[in-house]
This record gives sequence, structure tokens and C-alpha cells, in this order.
Amino acid sequence: PTKLTMANRPGEGGGASGLPTSFDKTFDQGWIDQPEVGVLVWRVENSPDGPTDDKFTVKKKEFGIKLQPKNDACYKGSFFEGDSYIVLRTKMRGNAFERDIFFWLGAKSSQDEKGVAAYKTVELDEFFGGDPMQHRETQGHESGSFKALFKDGVTYREGGIAGGFRSTSKKDDFDKRLLHVKGRRSISVTQVPCEAASVNSGDCFILDDFENIYQWNGPKASRLERQKAMTATRKIRDDERSGKATIHILDVKDSGGDDDTPFWTALGENRPAELPEGADDAEAEKKATAAIKLFHLSDEGGSLVQTEITDRPLTKKLLNPKDAYILDTGPNGIFGWVGKRASKDERSSAMKNAMKFAKDNGYPDWTPIVRIAQGAETPQFKACFQIWDDPNLTKNVLGGGSKRPAFRKKTFDPAAMHAEREKQGVALPDDGSGKTTVWRIERRKMVTVPADQFGQFFSGDSYVVLYEYKDARGKDAAFIYYWQGHKSSQDEKADSALHTVELDDKMGGMPVQCRVVQNKEPPHFYMIFKGQFVVHQGGVGSGFKNRAEEDSFNTTGTRMFHVKASNEFNIRAIEVAARAPSLNSGDCFILEDKGKLYLWFGNGCSREERDFTKGIFRKIWNIKISGKPEVLMEGKESQGFWSALGGKGEYSNFPTVTDPKIVPRLFQCSNDKGYFYAEECFDFDQEDLIEEDVMLLDAYSDIFVWIGSGANLEEKEKSMDLAKSYVKEGEAKTGRKVDDVSFMVINQGHEPPNFTCHFHAWDDDKWRGGKTYDEMKAETMGMDVMDLESASSKFTVGGTKYPYAELKSRDVPEEVDRTQLEMYLSDEDFQEHLGMDREAFTKLAKWKQQGIKKKAKLL
Repeated sequence: PTKLTMANRPGEGGGASGLPTSFDKTFDQGWIDQPEVGVLVWRVENSPDGPTDDKFTVKKKEFGIKLQPKNDACYKGSFFEGDSYIVLRTKMRGNAFERDIFFWLGAKSSQDEKGVAAYKTVELDEFFGGDPMQHRETQGHESGSFKALFKDGVTYREGGIAGGFRSTSKKDDFDKRLLHVKGRRSISVTQVPCEAASVNSGDCFILDDFENIYQWNGPKASRLERQKAMTATRKIRDDERSGKATIHILDVKDSGGDDDTPFWTALGENRPAELPEGADDAEAEKKATAAIKLFHLSDEGGSLVQTEITDRPLTKKLLNPKDAYILDTGPNGIFGWVGKRASKDERSSAMKNAMKFAKDNGYPDWTPIVRIAQGAETPQFKACFQIWDDPNLTKNVLGGGSKRPAFRKKTFDPAAMHAEREKQGVALPDDGSGKTTVWRIERRKMVTVPADQFGQFFSGDSYVVLYEYKDARGKDAAFIYYWQGHKSSQDEKADSALHTVELDDKMGGMPVQCRVVQNKEPPHFYMIFKGQFVVHQGGVGSGFKNRAEEDSFNTTGTRMFHVKASNEFNIRAIEVAARAPSLNSGDCFILEDKGKLYLWFGNGCSREERDFTKGIFRKIWNIKISGKPEVLMEGKESQGFWSALGGKGEYSNFPTVTDPKIVPRLFQCSNDKGYFYAEECFDFDQEDLIEEDVMLLDAYSDIFVWIGSGANLEEKEKSMDLAKSYVKEGEAKTGRKVDDVSFMVINQGHEPPNFTCHFHAWDDDKWRGGKTYDEMKAETMGMDVMDLESASSKFTVGGTKYPYAELKSRDVPEEVDRTQLEMYLSDEDFQEHLGMDREAFTKLAKWKQQGIKKKAKLL
């Protein structure tokens, strides 16, 4: 993954109000010589050399944060009780990063340190454009998500950073607490008043008295409540007391149970003569659900106003993307939800408002508080809404009297792939008639691009584009786009972002900053160049051919541009290799050769593509032609045209690219959410092929299953099944049957022409080192394209059989599931080496199967 710095942090997620322009410098230290994916930890520290207060001439403590070295114990989950920390967890989700920011508050950390941790968390969140999820964690009450970051769990160390921390006795600092464990399916653990009136006979209670922890199981408590109480009791002992506390389990019964006198003695009250039975668990769960409250936050009037939403049931539609909300689930947690179009103040204040809400309502200091951005809602958050639609998941609706299964893994419904998915409407701020200024990044500086070269970009460079206009109210407004070519260096990309921030500072923070990646330009960016958009190969100092700079200009004078459009906002010309295999019957091409110009129109090109080609060729930078261009229709090419391409050759002229009614669709197939699913990629290009996943390309009569080099076995296997299910589910809508479709499975780097023809300006250099498909095929001397049945057999567990000796030695292909080696044996080998047939083996208990596999050396 790209190494992140303050200069190239993602800016596209900041919303309409843009990003802050000043960040803590220590954020930039996190990715120096370290991979971006993983965990980074900062500690709040005070500087003894803080600024001098002029009024009192006394040095004050200046609190800040410091990135902790990778060998520090905090990366193993060991934290000082007297400190506060910020923990950033980053992981890949498909082709994007997913980030969570936790700020952990030690029990003996000062209020100043806690405050710094809170506002630096907001700053770090804004550093990433407001996309991460924020979590407040307190010592002894850490969430499961936080604990999962550390393999050995979370432990505590006495003391803290030098500068005012004074250690005190733990026992003296501790407040006794009573926890109530209750529920039927959704069991909760909540703190209740530490008094006899809180106890009933139908539930479990945990009395935490520091050195002694008492688990009091009521005579009518359920088995699940007892188990949940046992888990909570052990966690208190192991996580909060480092295993030093003593646990006392007291099973109270109507007669003959344990003596619970120690519990009441520690509680400091006498045992009541008769204990109430407690509320029915199911009714308690209903009341807990009813107690959930949703509050709307808005600053439209200039000040933040909080209003309770009384509509019931709670549904997803109640959440307005323009505003922020607080979901109150009581001591179990407070959620601050922020819409994608919420104001900057609403986004940055979400965590602060949630913390204030918890304090104002008298919730314990350890109440979990989480800030959630729209689109990143957790299952715990969604569970609080009776209706939360997810179009990609099959609905699990149980009729009256149905028995709910203990566990059901989420599944994906292929029919959802045929649903009409309406793309977000294009909301353009103006008509593109404002003032435009363009700079190219050259050797770390911004160099002005002449106006006659606007709309001309090099894929090896990065640019900064300032667009100034008057908004609907007549006030000055601006956008700063920083465009990054696919082959631009990391330094150039970083410099483009850094110069964007500096330009934003000079303009008082008024502009909106937007990061733009090649081939993913937003409609407004395209509009300000008046529909004249050309991407050249090469870049400053890159040494590529067909370069604009003298040091690498292509002296052969031969260039070819591929013109393609998938909608009205993205028609453009992209330079490709000047050779016959680059041609595509579905599009248009511009070929320049030593002063001669050819306009080639494929049989399947659109009128818009032809009009664009006729209008753009004279505006291509540095074009040198004499006379009129030679217009060629496919099939009527001149000898001069083929000579300029190095000779006539095969190219993509398949029916699927010449039929205008066929619109290819690309789906990403992954199991990164814990279940297998498919998601469509709109206006796709080669960059949308995710190497860690499987992609499904629907070209109507052809269905391609593209396997990335990092795809896992489950994704490979289930994608094969999905391909046919997808066609079957859409039969009524598309009119095609499975027998009418050709299914092909291809591996990354071995894409055939009938696959690459559906991508604008396919880059052979990306995975093949510049070699064509035919050259790759000749080198490998093998079939790079498989039919679906062969591929399914290859990737299905047991689909292909191997000799016992190979399985025993593990000398088998990587697609073999090494946890089920016996499935790849022939029936004869299975009987010989496992001593029974498959049917008898499957009827055995799991532990017996493992023993037989171990004996056969297949475990």
C-alpha cells in the first residue's frame, strides 16, 4: 500500500467543507519506514520546557502526543495507568483502507491528558478526511474491538510519563461496584447501585471488591446468564487485576445451595428475608430496546441544537446524511453518528458531543462511546434499528412461531446483482465557467501550465488545479483539485497534496480540497476543461517515450490515443502503445506518424466518441501534422496506417464490443466482511481489478471470472458458483440462459484480448512487463484461460484427486485445502489409507476423524 504522509493523506473524504489545514506533525512520523497497514500508538506527554506564561512568568506544562517506537510494550497491549494513548488501526478492505481510532484513558491519567487525547483523536480523524471510526476506551472497560488488536490482551502498568504523576494505592483508589447480568438471547452486563435492593433471584450479579470478586448466581438464573457472568468475572480478574484477584462463585439455590454470606458481607448489607424474582428476561430485553433513544443534532441556526426523535420503530431512513445524531443505548454505549454531508463542525464535534451527552445524563465514566461515519455502521449500531435495509444481503425474516437458529452466517443473494442500482445523482456546483489555474509538479515545485495546455495531463505526473467561481449566493468559492497520474511517483503525489494544503492556507481555508485519481475524475473536474481531456504517457524526468520534455521526447514522432466514453462526463483520449493489438472495434483512435494523422473509427464506436475525436485531435499537445487527417473506417485501413503500427495484426473486434446494446458490468467478489458477497464497480477501469479478490466481468455472451494473485480459496471457489447463479437469477430480465453464455476463468496477468477490450487503455506493463497476451501464452506454453467446469473442479475442495504420496508430503498446488487433505484422495486410496469409505468416515465424531487423519499422516 501507498505510504501515507501529511502530504498525501486522503482528501476526497472530507466532505463539502474541506479538511483542516494544520495537523500535529507526529501524525506524519507514523509512516516513515513503516507499512501503513497495522497498528500505530501515540502517548500523551507533557513537555517540561513548555511556553512561559508572560503574566505569571511561570512555566506551564505543554501537553502533546508522541509516536511510540515499535518495540514499546504498548504495541503488545501494555499501558501505563497514569497515561492516555491514541491507537490507530489500519487494514485493507478491497482497494481501500479502513481505519479505527481508539483513545485509551488510564484510570489515573490526568484530566489534561484525557482532554488532549480526545481532541488529538478528532485531529487525527480529520487528517484522514473524517472517514475513520472513533472509539473512547477506558481502563478496565475496553471494548472487544480494542482488545482484539493485541494478541495477548490488554494489561496495565503502574506509573506514567514523568511530569506530575504521583502513584497511589490501588485499593484506596478503587470504588466497589455491582454488575447485573441479565437476558435471554441478548445478555447484558450493566452496573447497578451497590445495594441489596438491586439484587433479585432471577439473575446473576458480580460484586467487584478489588481483591475479591464475587459471582452471585440467583436460584432462577439461566444457564446462559451464569456462563456470561463467569466470562465477565474472569475478564475482570485477568484484564483489570492482572490475575491477582480471587474469584468466589456462589450458586444460590432455594435449598442446599452455597453459603452466600461472603457476598452480603462484602456488599455491606444484610441479606433480605425474601428476594424479588426480577423482571422476565424477554420483557427486560423489550424494555431495553424501548429505552434506546435517538437525538438529532443540527447547527443550521448557528448553534448546535439537540432534539429527540420520538418516531418508532427506529429505521435507517430517520438518519439524514446532512446532519449528526446521538444514539443512546444507556450504559451499554453511546454512538455519535455523522452523515456524509454533515457540516465540518458537526463532524469534528461528534465525539465531544457524545461525551458531553454521557456526562449530562449521569452515565459512568467507563460508558463506551463510539463515533461512526455514515456507511461504516457496526452491527451493534444497526441492531438498535428495527429496520436497516442492506440491498446486498438476503433478508432473514422469521414467520410467527418459527424457531430462530442459534447462528446463521450471512449470505449473499445473486439476485441483488440484477437490481436496478441507481448511481448517486451528479450535483455540480456550477457550469464550469469560472477561473481555472493549473500547475504541474516538477522537481518538488509547482510550475504553471499555459492555458493552451489545459486538459492535457501526463500519466507520470501530478497536478494542482485551482478553480474559482461565485456560488449561488454570489460569494467567492473555490475548489482545489490535486490530480495524480497512475505512474506518478510517490514523491510527486505527496508534493501535490502538500502544495494543495499550502494553497488552501494562503486562501484562508476557503476552498474545498479534492484528490483526483487518473480515470476516476469527478464530473465537475471534467467540466472545467470544457470536455477537452487528454492523458499522455510519460512525465517529468521519467525517461518515457512520447514525452513532453526535451530530455525524453519521442524522436520517432509516432503516438496513438484511445478515445472511449462510458457516460457523458468521462469521454477522453488516453495514449496507448502504437501497435495493432491496442485497437478496439468498439472505440475510436487517433494515430500520429511523422506529420501524418489518421482518425480510425471502429464499427462499434458511438457518435459521441466520433465527434470528440474529430474535435480533439488538433488540440492534442505538441501534435505535428500537415494537411487534413485521413479518416478510416474499420476494415478500410490504408497501408500507411498499418505501417505506422508496425504491421497489420489481430486486435479486439469481438461482437461484445461492437454491439452498442451490450454494456459490460464488473463486480468485485470478496469475503472480507466475514461472508462472501459481490459489489458492482461503476465506470470501471483496469485499476478496479483488485489483486486480493476475484472479479466477475459480465459481457453478456461472455462471463469472465478474473482471479487476483492474492485471492483466497473461498473467494475462488464461491465465485465459480456465483457466475452461473448470477446468470440464472437474471434470466427473466436479460433473456439469456446458462447454455447461451460462455464462462471463462482467467488469472491475473494472463488476460486475453476479449477481456481487455472492455477496459479503456489497457496497460500491458501493469502485470505482464509490456508483453502481449500471445507473447505471454507462448512463454508459458500453457492454457491461461480455463472453462468454468475445469476451474471449479480445480478450486473446489476434493474436486481434483491427487496420489496419497503427494498429499502426505504436502507437495500439492496452493489451491489444495491443507485442512481437508483426505477429500483429495481417490475412493481407492481413501479406503486403503483411512480404513473405511467416505460415508462411514463422515458419520464419525470430529475428534475420531482427526485421530484417523493423524494416523494416516494427513492431519
